[in-house]
Amino acid sequence: MVWTDDQLAQVVSSGGGVIIDSDDFTIDQLKRIAYSTREKGATVIVRNCGSKSTDELKQIGSSGKGHVIFEL
Repeated sequence: MVWTDDQLAQVVSSGGGVIIDSDDFTIDQLKRIAYSTREKGATVIVRNCGSKSTDELKQIGSSGKGHVIFEL
């Protein structure tokens, strides 16, 4: 099954942690998923971040307020 950013945001906002591939989503989608961690404190692990800039990673991390882990 292919998960959309909306579906993942719903899972995360319900408290479920997820591991996602950064190549599968836009920066805005990754920020949205990360933002969804705030409500229940779930964790998102973002893999394959080598193609993302430092500024993009900062934006994603800021959206998640400490609930995002980057696998570089």
